[in-house]
Amino acid sequence: PLTPTFEVSEEDGIVEITVDDPEEYGAYCLGVRTNRTDFDTIIHFSGATLTYLPEATGRLYFSIASVDELGVESCFSEEILERITTLDVEEPEAPKRNKMVELMQNRPNPFDEATYIDFWVADNIDYEQAFLIVSDLAGRQLFRIAVELKPGINEILYHHGYNVVGTFVYSIHVDGKVLDSRQMIFAN
Repeated sequence: PLTPTFEVSEEDGIVEITVDDPEEYGAYCLGVRTNRTDFDTIIHFSGATLTYLPEATGRLYFSIASVDELGVESCFSEEILERITTLDVEEPEAPKRNKMVELMQNRPNPFDEATYIDFWVADNIDYEQAFLIVSDLAGRQLFRIAVELKPGINEILYHHGYNVVGTFVYSIHVDGKVLDSRQMIFAN
Protein backbone atom coordinates (compact mmCIF):
# COMPACT_ATOMS: atom_id res chain seq x y z
CA PRO A 1 0.00 0.00 0.00
CA LEU A 2 0.94 3.63 -0.50
CA THR A 3 1.64 5.97 2.41
CA PRO A 4 -1.17 8.54 2.77
CA THR A 5 -0.72 12.17 3.77
CA PHE A 6 -2.39 13.52 6.89
CA GLU A 7 -2.91 16.62 8.99
CA VAL A 8 -2.86 17.01 12.76
CA SER A 9 -4.91 19.63 14.56
CA GLU A 10 -5.15 20.13 18.31
CA GLU A 11 -7.55 22.04 20.49
CA ASP A 12 -7.76 21.83 24.28
CA GLY A 13 -5.61 18.68 24.30
CA ILE A 14 -7.80 16.78 21.84
CA VAL A 15 -6.06 15.78 18.62
CA GLU A 16 -7.84 15.27 15.33
CA ILE A 17 -6.09 13.34 12.56
CA THR A 18 -7.40 13.92 9.03
CA VAL A 19 -6.16 11.49 6.37
CA ASP A 20 -5.86 12.40 2.69
CA ASP A 21 -5.59 9.05 0.91
CA PRO A 22 -6.22 9.06 -2.87
CA GLU A 23 -6.11 5.23 -2.81
CA GLU A 24 -8.89 5.23 -0.17
CA TYR A 25 -7.58 2.26 1.80
CA GLY A 26 -9.86 3.31 4.66
CA ALA A 27 -7.75 1.56 7.32
CA TYR A 28 -4.77 3.23 8.94
CA CYS A 29 -2.19 2.89 11.68
CA LEU A 30 -1.21 6.01 13.65
CA GLY A 31 2.11 6.04 15.49
CA VAL A 32 2.60 8.57 18.29
CA ARG A 33 5.82 9.16 20.18
CA THR A 34 7.31 11.61 22.63
CA ASN A 35 11.10 12.01 22.67
CA ARG A 36 11.71 8.25 22.40
CA THR A 37 12.94 6.57 19.23
CA ASP A 38 10.01 4.11 19.15
CA PHE A 39 6.29 4.81 19.14
CA ASP A 40 4.75 5.20 22.60
CA THR A 41 1.30 4.49 21.17
CA ILE A 42 0.01 2.80 18.02
CA ILE A 43 -3.65 3.18 17.10
CA HIS A 44 -5.40 1.26 14.33
CA PHE A 45 -8.46 3.05 12.95
CA SER A 46 -10.72 3.18 9.92
CA GLY A 47 -12.23 6.16 8.15
CA ALA A 48 -10.69 9.46 7.12
CA THR A 49 -10.59 11.02 10.61
CA LEU A 50 -9.58 10.02 14.11
CA THR A 51 -10.23 11.94 17.31
CA TYR A 52 -7.59 11.11 19.88
CA LEU A 53 -6.93 12.19 23.45
CA PRO A 54 -3.19 11.66 24.05
CA GLU A 55 -1.97 10.61 27.48
CA ALA A 56 0.99 12.99 27.30
CA THR A 57 1.22 16.74 26.75
CA GLY A 58 4.08 18.68 25.23
CA ARG A 59 5.82 17.81 21.96
CA LEU A 60 4.35 14.75 20.25
CA TYR A 61 5.41 13.28 16.93
CA PHE A 62 2.75 11.71 14.69
CA SER A 63 3.27 9.33 11.75
CA ILE A 64 0.75 7.33 9.72
CA ALA A 65 0.64 4.21 7.54
CA SER A 66 -2.15 2.84 5.38
CA VAL A 67 -3.31 -0.76 5.84
CA ASP A 68 -4.59 -2.82 2.90
CA GLU A 69 -7.32 -5.48 2.94
CA LEU A 70 -4.76 -8.16 3.83
CA GLY A 71 -3.54 -6.20 6.87
CA VAL A 72 -0.25 -5.17 5.22
CA GLU A 73 0.95 -1.75 6.40
CA SER A 74 2.68 0.78 4.17
CA CYS A 75 5.83 2.50 5.35
CA PHE A 76 5.11 5.13 7.98
CA SER A 77 5.03 8.72 6.76
CA GLU A 78 7.40 11.47 7.77
CA GLU A 79 6.54 12.70 11.24
CA ILE A 80 4.47 15.75 12.07
CA LEU A 81 5.45 17.55 15.28
CA GLU A 82 2.56 18.98 17.28
CA ARG A 83 2.63 20.75 20.65
CA ILE A 84 -0.19 19.36 22.77
CA THR A 85 -1.63 21.50 25.57
CA THR A 86 -4.71 21.33 27.74
CA LEU A 87 -6.62 24.05 29.52
CA ASP A 88 -6.83 22.25 32.87
CA VAL A 89 -3.25 20.97 33.14
CA GLU A 90 -0.46 23.35 33.97
CA GLU A 91 2.57 22.67 31.82
CA PRO A 92 5.88 22.35 33.64
CA GLU A 93 8.43 25.08 33.15
CA ALA A 94 10.69 24.54 30.15
CA PRO A 95 14.21 23.39 31.01
CA LYS A 96 16.82 26.11 31.25
CA ARG A 97 19.09 26.07 28.22
CA ASN A 98 22.43 27.81 28.20
CA LYS A 99 23.08 27.40 24.49
CA MET A 100 21.72 29.39 21.57
CA VAL A 101 21.75 26.23 19.43
CA GLU A 102 21.51 22.74 20.94
CA LEU A 103 21.69 19.42 19.10
CA MET A 104 19.44 16.60 20.24
CA GLN A 105 20.24 12.92 20.05
CA ASN A 106 19.56 11.52 16.60
CA ARG A 107 16.72 9.01 16.30
CA PRO A 108 16.84 6.16 15.93
CA ASN A 109 20.28 5.55 17.36
CA PRO A 110 21.89 3.17 16.47
CA PHE A 111 20.50 3.37 12.95
CA ASP A 112 20.85 1.86 9.51
CA GLU A 113 20.50 3.80 6.22
CA ALA A 114 18.89 7.00 7.67
CA THR A 115 18.26 8.90 10.91
CA TYR A 116 16.58 12.13 12.02
CA ILE A 117 18.74 14.85 13.55
CA ASP A 118 16.95 17.60 15.48
CA PHE A 119 18.39 20.82 16.82
CA TRP A 120 16.86 23.51 18.96
CA VAL A 121 17.42 27.24 18.31
CA ALA A 122 16.73 29.65 21.19
CA ASP A 123 15.79 32.75 19.22
CA ASN A 124 16.47 34.58 16.00
CA ILE A 125 20.22 34.44 15.51
CA ASP A 126 22.22 36.82 13.37
CA TYR A 127 24.50 34.63 11.25
CA GLU A 128 25.87 34.33 7.72
CA GLN A 129 26.31 30.56 7.28
CA ALA A 130 25.19 27.52 9.26
CA PHE A 131 25.89 23.87 8.48
CA LEU A 132 25.15 20.44 9.88
CA ILE A 133 28.33 18.40 9.40
CA VAL A 134 28.74 14.65 9.90
CA SER A 135 32.31 13.37 10.34
CA ASP A 136 33.99 10.10 11.21
CA LEU A 137 36.02 9.88 14.43
CA ALA A 138 39.20 10.76 12.50
CA GLY A 139 37.61 14.10 11.57
CA ARG A 140 36.96 13.33 7.89
CA GLN A 141 33.82 15.11 6.74
CA LEU A 142 31.20 12.74 5.28
CA PHE A 143 28.19 15.03 4.94
CA ARG A 144 27.61 18.77 4.95
CA ILE A 145 24.32 20.55 4.50
CA ALA A 146 23.46 24.21 4.86
CA VAL A 147 20.75 24.74 7.49
CA GLU A 148 18.49 27.61 8.40
CA LEU A 149 18.46 28.46 12.11
CA LYS A 150 14.75 28.96 12.78
CA PRO A 151 13.68 29.48 16.41
CA GLY A 152 12.35 26.26 17.97
CA ILE A 153 12.92 22.67 16.86
CA ASN A 154 14.50 22.06 13.45
CA GLU A 155 14.75 18.59 11.88
CA ILE A 156 16.92 17.03 9.18
CA LEU A 157 16.65 13.53 7.72
CA TYR A 158 20.22 12.28 7.22
CA HIS A 159 20.68 9.46 4.68
CA HIS A 160 23.90 7.64 5.51
CA GLY A 161 23.57 4.76 3.05
CA TYR A 162 25.03 1.36 3.80
CA ASN A 163 28.41 -0.35 4.35
CA VAL A 164 30.16 2.34 6.44
CA VAL A 165 29.54 1.20 10.02
CA GLY A 166 30.83 2.78 13.20
CA THR A 167 30.51 5.82 15.41
CA PHE A 168 30.18 9.26 13.83
CA VAL A 169 30.06 12.84 15.07
CA TYR A 170 27.46 15.36 13.95
CA SER A 171 27.94 19.07 14.63
CA ILE A 172 26.29 22.43 14.08
CA HIS A 173 28.75 24.94 12.61
CA VAL A 174 27.77 28.63 12.56
CA ASP A 175 30.02 31.16 10.89
CA GLY A 176 33.00 28.80 11.20
CA LYS A 177 32.49 27.90 14.88
CA VAL A 178 31.24 24.58 16.25
CA LEU A 179 28.29 25.35 18.56
CA ASP A 180 27.37 21.78 19.53
CA SER A 181 28.31 18.19 18.71
CA ARG A 182 26.98 14.70 19.43
CA GLN A 183 27.81 11.14 18.47
CA MET A 184 25.67 8.58 16.63
CA ILE A 185 26.15 4.93 15.77
CA PHE A 186 25.60 3.45 12.33
CA ALA A 187 25.02 -0.30 12.52
CA ASN A 188 24.26 -2.08 9.26
